[in-house]
Amino acid sequence: MDLLRVLLSLTVFVGAVIGVVSQFTYGFNGWILAASIAGFILAHYLWPSKKHRRGDSGWLDALDWLEFIIDIGFELVMLPFRLIRALFRDGDVGVDL
Repeated sequence: MDLLRVLLSLTVFVGAVIGVVSQFTYGFNGWILAASIAGFILAHYLWPSKKHRRGDSGWLDALDWLEFIIDIGFELVMLPFRLIRALFRDGDVGVDL
């Protein structure tokens, strides 16, 4: 089951990267951009979690570098949302007019 999740995650991630590259080569398309963002998020959640791995998954531990690359795409997508949340977390925006 972990192998299937890894393959699905890689497929979705590669599709998302192709979508982002096509934004630069073929011109901007909002639907492709939205699909790419959704692809990065989906690839992150499809990847098997380290907490739920079964006993001997040495082959999956060898793919930690690939998990890091997939997480970079997810972190870049989530960064603006985290910055906005941090800005409004205290309830005081800190802007004086």
